[in-house]
Amino acid sequence: MGLLGKLLKKKHPADADFEYNGTRITLDMSSAGVRLNGKILDLPTQISELVGIIGRTKRIKSKTGIDYLWDELGIFCRTTDGETVKTFGVYIRDGEKMPPNIPLTPYDGEFTVNGNNWLSELDKGVKSNKGTLLSLEGYSIRGLYAYYDDSSLYSLVEISAV
Repeated sequence: MGLLGKLLKKKHPADADFEYNGTRITLDMSSAGVRLNGKILDLPTQISELVGIIGRTKRIKSKTGIDYLWDELGIFCRTTDGETVKTFGVYIRDGEKMPPNIPLTPYDGEFTVNGNNWLSELDKGVKSNKGTLLSLEGYSIRGLYAYYDDSSLYSLVEISAV
């Protein structure tokens, strides 16, 4: 691509110049929606809205669309069209080897469900051999068990609109 092409090329929202300032992330999930650093996100939402709150991200093609990762924050989201975020999640703990669509470092921010500890709230959900599903009005929270070792520990928590 020539210089003029580079100058005229539309920037993707994920490539924004904004970089997160390192303040600890706060995440609360309730039937009102996802509250990220005090701002309500109604899923589905646009990737540009997330980038506006937590900064630049990287894109990874997946089997179902495009995933976005904030490696240093332990946050990810999933899209089918590359723009509309339908699933938002956090990587909870290190595994031996994780798939490439998982952030490089675990989430270490505050995470609550209905203002309470996320783990105690998620344990009220329906358990299966893959994890636990907790339904809230209009949303679901899914805790997925560890990939490689103790299957009673969560690796990921995903939040989706239903």
